Amino acid sequence: WGTTSDDGYKWGIPIKQVDKSADQTGIFVNLGETMPDFDIGISNTVRFGGFEAYVLFDGQVGGNIYNNTNQWGLRELKLGMVDQAGKSDGDKKPGLYYANLYNVNATNSHFVEDGTYFKLRELSLKYSLNKNQLQNMLGGALSKISVGVIGRNLMTWTNYTGYDPEVGSTGFDLGSAAIARYDGFGYPNFRTITGVFEIEF
Repeated sequence: WGTTSDDGYKWGIPIKQVDKSADQTGIFVNLGETMPDFDIGISNTVRFGGFEAYVLFDGQVGGNIYNNTNQWGLRELKLGMVDQAGKSDGDKKPGLYYANLYNVNATNSHFVEDGTYFKLRELSLKYSLNKNQLQNMLGGALSKISVGVIGRNLMTWTNYTGYDPEVGSTGFDLGSAAIARYDGFGYPNFRTITGVFEIEF
């Protein structure tokens, strides 16, 4: 056990080193790199008879995200890591341990995470009837009918602890995963499932 009541000793809390002999106002510390090492994408289309299936996977390797959502979660003691149920007495920590890690929302390398992810971006299934199969409908006026379903953002594989590694902010709540990988309570990409019905004359 340690104590979190004394500013001089916060057990387990990351230590910030300050050189008090120099003016620190103009000194910046690089906490990570927002740009990925590389992006990846894999797609394929399979057709058999009237059936057609399309799949798209994409993702990135590398790049860092600042998880401010988790940082604020510690302020309110709402994150799962705060729950001490099931831990041995020696491993349990008081709530102030996590509240101090919040550190008045000051930038902290503890909340910098790897932004690597791999997603099932799109999956579509479609079945079509051609003109020969439709010759008895509407006097042969139809050349094709297709029905199908399209799903987007169906699965995500990542070690990032936030909702979605595709986050970002350029200020004024404008999202940009390219400019600033900053997770500040932004909505994750929506999972959508859309029905498709097409008629060609």
